[in-house]
Amino acid sequence: MRRPSFWELNPVKNIITEDNYTQNNPFVKASSTYNQELTYMYKNSYFLILNHSLFKDVITQVPLQRKYMDNNVERVQLAYIRTNFGTKQEMSAMVGIQKSFFKQYLTTNFNIGVQHNINDGTLNTDPTTGQVFDNYVNNTKSTSIVIQTNNTLRLDKKKTWFLGVNYFFVDKQQIELGLLKNLMSLDLSLKKNWNDWTFAVNVNDVLRTNIVEIEDFQASGNYNYIRNDQFRRSMTVSITYNFGNKKIKKVRDIESASDAIKNRTR
Repeated sequence: MRRPSFWELNPVKNIITEDNYTQNNPFVKASSTYNQELTYMYKNSYFLILNHSLFKDVITQVPLQRKYMDNNVERVQLAYIRTNFGTKQEMSAMVGIQKSFFKQYLTTNFNIGVQHNINDGTLNTDPTTGQVFDNYVNNTKSTSIVIQTNNTLRLDKKKTWFLGVNYFFVDKQQIELGLLKNLMSLDLSLKKNWNDWTFAVNVNDVLRTNIVEIEDFQASGNYNYIRNDQFRRSMTVSITYNFGNKKIKKVRDIESASDAIKNRTR
């Protein structure tokens, strides 16, 4: 079960422009989720994952539009209504490998697969006000490719320098709001271990490609476009000192040895 959060139930209306607003809904009910997954591992390195998920009464924002006259001028109102919206199915098949190469200089986790989405929902009324809009229908299907790889490259024999290269790609797919365009991200990291110190630099979304774009065309001629750019490119620098761990381990070893001696002499 996925229960709506407080902010989704809080009946707040956010007016963006005169004809554009978002509306939360105190009548949103819990969404049911049914998930089945089968995983097979071969030689602790190769794996196959099959998954099927069914979502009923999906909690989402639905874009509703309507035309109206204002002082003999035709205007278009666009409202994003938080509500339960039909059912959704997701089916995926993934194959992958998790292994080390070149005398453990390279450790990789790579998987690739196919995901199939089925959406079935319709709405034309704001449940909080009763305002009727044009009918919004999303009876769509899509099949997309998913790729993800996480790689760690050891740069020296002493195991003190490490380079991380992580990448994911999700092909365009149909979701509740319309067609979600492809997403991808390349993340890099560099780590140095020195005595009890660890120095690390991480750069996320190097290519600036992790931007959400959703496009939807309705049979009525209504069009909706969403671009959500949270500027995920970022850099973090961290310095970590591991203090006391060796001393604690030494004390624990002494205590274990002492307990072993006591057990033998009993």
